[in-house]
Amino acid sequence: MNLAIIKKIMMSDMAELFRKRRWKSAVKEARYSLKERKFNVTEQLPLTRDIQIFSDKLNNEVERFSKLVDSDEKALKQFTKYLMVKITMFNARRPFECGLMTVDQFHSRINGDNENIDYINQLTEKEKILAKSMSLVKVMGKHARIVPILLNEKIWV
Repeated sequence: MNLAIIKKIMMSDMAELFRKRRWKSAVKEARYSLKERKFNVTEQLPLTRDIQIFSDKLNNEVERFSKLVDSDEKALKQFTKYLMVKITMFNARRPFECGLMTVDQFHSRINGDNENIDYINQLTEKEKILAKSMSLVKVMGKHARIVPILLNEKIWV
Protein backbone atom coordinates (compact mmCIF):
# COMPACT_ATOMS: atom_id res chain seq x y z
CA MET A 1 0.00 0.00 0.00
CA ASN A 2 1.01 3.51 -0.63
CA LEU A 3 2.29 5.52 2.34
CA ALA A 4 -0.04 8.44 1.50
CA ILE A 5 -3.11 6.16 1.59
CA ILE A 6 -2.06 4.75 4.98
CA LYS A 7 -1.61 8.29 6.34
CA LYS A 8 -5.10 9.25 5.06
CA ILE A 9 -6.67 6.22 6.77
CA MET A 10 -4.84 6.98 10.01
CA MET A 11 -5.89 10.63 9.84
CA SER A 12 -9.54 9.74 9.26
CA ASP A 13 -9.42 7.29 12.18
CA MET A 14 -7.87 9.97 14.38
CA ALA A 15 -10.52 12.49 13.32
CA GLU A 16 -13.27 9.99 14.10
CA LEU A 17 -11.75 9.24 17.48
CA PHE A 18 -11.46 12.96 18.24
CA ARG A 19 -15.13 13.54 17.28
CA LYS A 20 -16.28 10.67 19.52
CA ARG A 21 -14.31 11.92 22.51
CA ARG A 22 -15.48 15.46 21.93
CA TRP A 23 -19.06 14.23 21.64
CA LYS A 24 -18.80 12.28 24.89
CA SER A 25 -17.45 15.29 26.78
CA ALA A 26 -20.14 17.52 25.28
CA VAL A 27 -22.84 15.06 26.33
CA LYS A 28 -21.32 14.82 29.81
CA GLU A 29 -21.28 18.61 30.16
CA ALA A 30 -24.86 18.90 28.91
CA ARG A 31 -26.06 16.22 31.33
CA TYR A 32 -24.32 17.99 34.21
CA SER A 33 -25.80 21.37 33.31
CA LEU A 34 -29.30 19.84 33.09
CA LYS A 35 -28.90 18.26 36.52
CA GLU A 36 -27.59 21.54 37.92
CA ARG A 37 -30.48 23.50 36.40
CA LYS A 38 -32.96 21.01 37.87
CA PHE A 39 -31.30 21.28 41.29
CA ASN A 40 -31.27 25.10 41.29
CA VAL A 41 -34.98 25.52 40.55
CA THR A 42 -36.74 27.40 43.32
CA GLU A 43 -39.76 25.59 44.69
CA GLN A 44 -43.08 27.35 44.41
CA LEU A 45 -44.75 26.70 47.75
CA PRO A 46 -48.49 27.25 48.02
CA LEU A 47 -49.64 30.37 49.80
CA THR A 48 -50.60 30.02 53.44
CA ARG A 49 -54.03 31.46 52.68
CA ASP A 50 -54.65 28.82 50.01
CA ILE A 51 -53.68 26.03 52.38
CA GLN A 52 -55.97 27.47 55.06
CA ILE A 53 -58.90 27.67 52.63
CA PHE A 54 -58.31 24.08 51.54
CA SER A 55 -57.99 22.90 55.14
CA ASP A 56 -61.20 24.67 56.18
CA LYS A 57 -63.09 23.16 53.24
CA LEU A 58 -61.70 19.73 54.10
CA ASN A 59 -62.70 20.08 57.76
CA ASN A 60 -66.22 21.14 56.77
CA GLU A 61 -66.61 18.16 54.46
CA VAL A 62 -65.29 15.71 57.06
CA GLU A 63 -67.69 17.09 59.64
CA ARG A 64 -70.63 17.07 57.22
CA PHE A 65 -70.06 13.46 56.16
CA SER A 66 -69.33 12.28 59.70
CA LYS A 67 -72.94 13.10 60.60
CA LEU A 68 -74.26 11.06 57.65
CA VAL A 69 -72.01 8.00 58.08
CA ASP A 70 -74.53 5.90 59.99
CA SER A 71 -77.31 6.32 57.46
CA ASP A 72 -75.63 6.26 54.06
CA GLU A 73 -72.95 4.02 52.53
CA LYS A 74 -71.93 6.69 49.99
CA ALA A 75 -71.44 9.14 52.83
CA LEU A 76 -69.16 6.61 54.53
CA LYS A 77 -67.02 6.33 51.38
CA GLN A 78 -66.82 10.11 51.05
CA PHE A 79 -66.01 10.45 54.74
CA THR A 80 -63.11 7.97 54.48
CA LYS A 81 -61.78 9.69 51.34
CA TYR A 82 -61.79 13.12 52.97
CA LEU A 83 -60.29 11.71 56.14
CA MET A 84 -57.48 10.03 54.19
CA VAL A 85 -56.78 13.30 52.37
CA LYS A 86 -56.59 15.04 55.71
CA ILE A 87 -54.19 12.44 57.15
CA THR A 88 -52.08 12.49 53.99
CA MET A 89 -51.88 16.28 54.06
CA PHE A 90 -50.75 16.21 57.68
CA ASN A 91 -48.12 13.52 56.89
CA ALA A 92 -47.04 14.93 53.55
CA ARG A 93 -43.85 12.92 53.20
CA ARG A 94 -45.48 9.47 53.18
CA PRO A 95 -48.78 9.54 51.27
CA PHE A 96 -48.66 5.90 50.16
CA GLU A 97 -48.19 4.52 53.66
CA CYS A 98 -51.10 6.60 54.97
CA GLY A 99 -53.35 4.65 52.63
CA LEU A 100 -52.05 1.35 54.03
CA MET A 101 -53.19 2.08 57.58
CA THR A 102 -55.66 -0.49 58.84
CA VAL A 103 -58.38 -0.08 61.44
CA ASP A 104 -56.46 -2.35 63.84
CA GLN A 105 -53.37 -0.18 63.49
CA PHE A 106 -55.47 2.91 64.11
CA HIS A 107 -56.96 1.39 67.28
CA SER A 108 -53.50 0.35 68.52
CA ARG A 109 -52.13 3.88 68.10
CA ILE A 110 -49.96 5.43 70.78
CA ASN A 111 -51.54 8.46 72.38
CA GLY A 112 -49.21 11.21 73.54
CA ASP A 113 -50.90 11.53 76.92
CA ASN A 114 -49.64 8.12 77.99
CA GLU A 115 -46.76 8.80 80.42
CA ASN A 116 -45.58 5.17 80.54
CA ILE A 117 -44.02 5.25 77.09
CA ASP A 118 -40.21 5.37 77.05
CA TYR A 119 -39.87 7.97 74.34
CA ILE A 120 -41.99 10.52 76.25
CA ASN A 121 -39.29 10.72 78.92
CA GLN A 122 -36.69 11.67 76.29
CA LEU A 123 -38.65 14.68 75.01
CA THR A 124 -38.30 18.30 76.05
CA GLU A 125 -41.19 20.08 77.78
CA LYS A 126 -42.37 21.73 74.56
CA GLU A 127 -42.23 18.39 72.74
CA LYS A 128 -44.21 16.75 75.55
CA ILE A 129 -46.95 19.36 75.17
CA LEU A 130 -47.07 18.75 71.43
CA ALA A 131 -47.04 14.98 71.95
CA LYS A 132 -50.12 15.19 74.17
CA SER A 133 -52.10 16.59 71.24
CA MET A 134 -50.80 13.97 68.80
CA SER A 135 -51.22 10.28 68.29
CA LEU A 136 -48.77 7.89 66.62
CA VAL A 137 -49.73 5.05 64.29
CA LYS A 138 -47.05 2.64 63.14
CA VAL A 139 -47.47 1.30 59.60
CA MET A 140 -45.22 -1.06 57.68
CA GLY A 141 -43.46 0.71 54.81
CA LYS A 142 -40.86 -0.24 52.23
CA HIS A 143 -38.49 -3.06 53.14
CA ALA A 144 -40.64 -3.87 56.20
CA ARG A 145 -39.57 -0.69 57.97
CA ILE A 146 -41.84 1.08 60.42
CA VAL A 147 -43.29 4.31 59.10
CA PRO A 148 -44.70 6.65 61.76
CA ILE A 149 -47.94 8.44 60.92
CA LEU A 150 -48.93 11.32 63.16
CA LEU A 151 -52.56 12.13 63.81
CA ASN A 152 -53.72 15.33 65.43
CA GLU A 153 -56.66 15.58 67.87
CA LYS A 154 -59.16 16.54 65.16
CA ILE A 155 -58.63 13.24 63.39
CA TRP A 156 -58.62 10.71 66.23
CA VAL A 157 -61.09 12.21 68.70
